[in-house]
Amino acid sequence: MAEIIQYQDILTHCRSHLIPLSAIGPDELKSDVEKLLPDLQKNDFTLAIRPQDILSMYNYPLAKCYIAGDEITIHVKVPLHREGAKLTLYEVINLPYLYKDSVCTINHSPTYVVDADSYITTIQGTQLNSCDPSSGICYVSQFQSDPQIGKLCIESIIRGSSVNELKKACPFTCFPRLSQQPYITQLDFHTFMITSVPKGSTIVCDSANSTKIIRQLPEIEYGSLEVVIPCSCRLNIKGRSQPISSPYPCPTGNVDKISVVQTIPSTWAKIDVIVTDTMLRAGAKPITNTFANLSAALNESWVLESTTFNVSEIADLVHVKIPDIIHLLPSVSSALLYIWNVPLTLAILYLFWDRIKKAARLAASFTPKEWP
Repeated sequence: MAEIIQYQDILTHCRSHLIPLSAIGPDELKSDVEKLLPDLQKNDFTLAIRPQDILSMYNYPLAKCYIAGDEITIHVKVPLHREGAKLTLYEVINLPYLYKDSVCTINHSPTYVVDADSYITTIQGTQLNSCDPSSGICYVSQFQSDPQIGKLCIESIIRGSSVNELKKACPFTCFPRLSQQPYITQLDFHTFMITSVPKGSTIVCDSANSTKIIRQLPEIEYGSLEVVIPCSCRLNIKGRSQPISSPYPCPTGNVDKISVVQTIPSTWAKIDVIVTDTMLRAGAKPITNTFANLSAALNESWVLESTTFNVSEIADLVHVKIPDIIHLLPSVSSALLYIWNVPLTLAILYLFWDRIKKAARLAASFTPKEWP
């Protein structure tokens, strides 16, 4: 009876690709891993797990089991990385931007991006089978078998590029806005990007004795609104039954002021080069542009470049402006963060994901005025 229970326990763990504790005990696992260390050092590799944390391997899908008759063979993958390797892992999420009656996004396929010492690797297609952020492990292959659709666009954004180069590397698709319902993306606990805000949407805050409307959200014709909502406030979207608020329980002390900023992608603006933190570390000087308002910042000359319109009517499309920026989010963080100017720092190779606490921007953001 005990053998049957043990066998079923091993099968259960194998189905989840977890190391069966009843088959491979802690002492055996630790001993086998430690035997690898001399050979790893000779080949310039090191364990991705600290030696004192070896037993944490039981929590990750590192096992592959083979069953032949009454025998079970268990292969255990040991997370490694090259000595001194610096890796940054991103998840790519496309944000929509509005221009008049069109909603526009970039065409891209990569789901995850690894910046390995300035060498960009995209993870997509079948490679996603070995890179699952929800499991806490991502294996980065030394080669890629899938067509790298969108890789050039990702490289241009992460490394920094001229606006003209971004236009060529990042194709766009625009669709007619068929509904007044907004597109909402949560970037962290308090920050939301909202595209196509209905008239009459408000931010409401609770005080000790009352609830009152603090701010009316503006209607915009282009771009998107970046809205920061403190714990005591919520956003009421016109026509939406449920208000938008920070998750419960809300982390207090980080944000105490409401912020509403209209943003546009970099290639909408009159700037020539986007400089990232990677370029700054290499000695490049940051570029600063100051504009009195959004109208002064808009560049009208690139309106229809490298753009696909999926529309039923062609009329009035001559003046449509298209965004050309992707927001990259590290999926590992419990609070979704985004990158606009400074890349996040997350060192990982076929191992764990550390929390990212720095958010930054890779787009030009302009505040024409303080919204009433």
